[in-house]
Amino acid sequence: MAQRFSFDNAAFHFARTDGPSGFLLPFLIAYMICSAVVTAINLGVQILLFGSMSGLAEQAASGVISPAQVGSIMAYYLLLMVVGIIFWAAFEAAVQRRYVRDAGFSIGFGADELRLLVVGLLWFLFVIAAYIGFLIAGFIVMAPLAATNADPGIVGLLMILLGLVGLFVWIWLAVKLSAAGALTIRDRKIHFFSSWGATRGRFWPLFGAYLILLIIVLVVYFAVVGTLLAVVFGGGMDLTNPDTLAALGNPQTLGAMFFVFFLILTMVQALFLYIWAGPAALAAKTDPRGGGMPNVAEEFT
Repeated sequence: MAQRFSFDNAAFHFARTDGPSGFLLPFLIAYMICSAVVTAINLGVQILLFGSMSGLAEQAASGVISPAQVGSIMAYYLLLMVVGIIFWAAFEAAVQRRYVRDAGFSIGFGADELRLLVVGLLWFLFVIAAYIGFLIAGFIVMAPLAATNADPGIVGLLMILLGLVGLFVWIWLAVKLSAAGALTIRDRKIHFFSSWGATRGRFWPLFGAYLILLIIVLVVYFAVVGTLLAVVFGGGMDLTNPDTLAALGNPQTLGAMFFVFFLILTMVQALFLYIWAGPAALAAKTDPRGGGMPNVAEEFT
């Protein structure tokens, strides 16, 4: 059944969406497995290229790092960024197929993922452009004050206000463009700035939906972390006992604890990705320009 666009439907679209059941569990499992594989490969590459990141940091601090190592670091982080976007594209495509097309779970790297890869790269370039624009705006505002030796208190207050304005502008732009991925999956063609039309007149409901979801996820995250720490350190352990401290310092014990923490927190991250995609999906499905759900013009005009 078509859903009318509203704040509460956007915020809780992850729970109210139509389509086949049984998506979430395989999605979470696949996300955990792929995250574990990517993390293991990442650590292996770090060790292979640099020995260890801490050792590399020590070299940099002592000034003995070579240009070749600098090039390796830059190439490594560039590759890491690309891998991150590919990872996001694969799972974002799976989620949006579920929301927008009412499809069951599938993971892979086909046409949908390639299109979202382009969207992800456009987001990356957009973030860089927004950051540069903010720096330029800050320079234009602050340079005359610096030249006239203005009162430091006034300068500091103006910097705070400028930062708040920049933050609001960034949030506004991000919300307005948030439907790009969902539109791309819906129409099977790349969208980015056309998200503006799908979110027209919907900023505050979308902003409120994202804010509520962020609060929910943060509460869940800290509750999970607190529970894990309570289980590990608050389960009757005597942390003043040398044997207990030795057991906790054992590499096997630390490795097992890290692995369990990693799996659980990765599941929370996957759940966040799933619910975070809901508001954008509903905006795309109820696009006032048409192209979303059947009878959208009659339902939303």
